[in-house]
Amino acid sequence: MIGDGERGLLYRDRRLRGVLVPGIHRYFDPFRRIEVEVYPVNARRYTGPDAGTLLASLGGEAYRHFLVADIGEAEVGLLSRDGRLEEVLPPGSRQLYWRGEADLQVHTLPLERVPRVPPDIRLRLRQLGLLPRVAVTLDVPSGWAGLVTIDGQMAPVLASGSHAFWNFQSNILAETVDLRVQSLEVDRQALLTLDKVSIHMNLTASLRVHDPAKARQIAQVDVFVRHLLQHALRSIAASRSLDELVQDRSALDEQIQARLCPALHGFGIEILGISVRNILLPDPLAENLNRQAEANNLAAGPPALSPTETDALQAMLGIAQMIGSSTRPLSPLPAARPPHSMAGPD
Repeated sequence: MIGDGERGLLYRDRRLRGVLVPGIHRYFDPFRRIEVEVYPVNARRYTGPDAGTLLASLGGEAYRHFLVADIGEAEVGLLSRDGRLEEVLPPGSRQLYWRGEADLQVHTLPLERVPRVPPDIRLRLRQLGLLPRVAVTLDVPSGWAGLVTIDGQMAPVLASGSHAFWNFQSNILAETVDLRVQSLEVDRQALLTLDKVSIHMNLTASLRVHDPAKARQIAQVDVFVRHLLQHALRSIAASRSLDELVQDRSALDEQIQARLCPALHGFGIEILGISVRNILLPDPLAENLNRQAEANNLAAGPPALSPTETDALQAMLGIAQMIGSSTRPLSPLPAARPPHSMAGPD
């Protein structure tokens, strides 16, 4: 007895003889040579031991009861049920699916050199939770770029968005690169000037990656650029005296940028600006310079006045002299009389 939603495989002498549809089937079998294996059609995929033997034994009748999905070596199979994608079949696979009330269909897609998953299929597989199992996914935020390497070969740079690549037959690596402007700080970099003075310098640089494919050669962009900045600072400081560095500090920015730009261009990195914030001197040297500045100010005397300030000062002195010559001692004031009492007689 084969119920609705079931199919049976009839074996005689352990050899497949046919497929039994729902209903009652009677066989005369006094020697128990007949066996029947019942399969639920709702499970859809045939789970028997050997699909190839089944097809060879049934011949053309097999296609009446089974959907045969035979996927080529350079193809990906897509199984849909009633028009909705349900399963992905890898290249070179063969699967049998029981035919029932549902409309089953298999479509194939060629595996191209860049095996990109179409957007509509990627969305459906994500809904089914199958996408991470059959594809390498990469979500690229805004302001970033995506890099994909397929068997060691670089694929075109990916813009922001969601991307997926079939994870069959190829070794696929995916990563993202930040294209936004970045700020880099170099704090208290110890330097030695040409006249053997030990100083510290603080520097700020702004940069961005303009070619993510070239920047991929660098493991950490910020660490790499910081090392180049430190090397440029040491080289420039060692070729100048302390006075030259302090007096021409504004030119340091251009000199450092001129040294770094050619080196970073080959790695797809652009320096947008460099700013030397301050130069820190050793404490004894800073105290000596302050004392020398104070001594110079005392030796120079009071600051010179402008003609306008001189005229105003002379006018104020003349007024002060006039007031001093016209003043005389004032006579004492009479003693104050006590106020009359407002109270009446006792």
